[in-house]
Amino acid sequence: MSISVVRSYLKSRISDEDSGFYEHTDGFSTGNIPTNIKSKSYFIEYQQPSNISTEGNVVLDQVTATVRLFFKGYRSVQQSIDSSMDTAHNIKLRASNISNYSSTIKRCVGTSVTIEPASTDNDNSMVVTLGLDLEIYYNVIWFTKEGIMAIS
Repeated sequence: MSISVVRSYLKSRISDEDSGFYEHTDGFSTGNIPTNIKSKSYFIEYQQPSNISTEGNVVLDQVTATVRLFFKGYRSVQQSIDSSMDTAHNIKLRASNISNYSSTIKRCVGTSVTIEPASTDNDNSMVVTLGLDLEIYYNVIWFTKEGIMAIS
């Protein structure tokens, strides 16, 4: 198992809410999202896990993830703000739904949902930022006497 399960899990929850979202796949920057995809695009980043506990062959880590959702306001900016916040809130609820958890992800808590203009020059485009804390359970990796890697 790897930490990349966080990205896969969040991508699935975003797609569950609206399959029309487009992922911006740059490594660290959201400043270069093309203007033609500024509406309904998203960017996922996560920090290194912190170990909560290690019990026998199971490691429990906490990972903090940030999802940025980009929207255009078009003519009715106020209505778009409400709609954008609703979409972000729904994604948070989907991510927190225990029935969506995987064999690795056992808990997801939405810590924040904030909205701001995408640019100080134009409040017609907005960014909704979702903060999420995920708990991930891993089995330890070990090697047999024969040098074969195994996961318990």
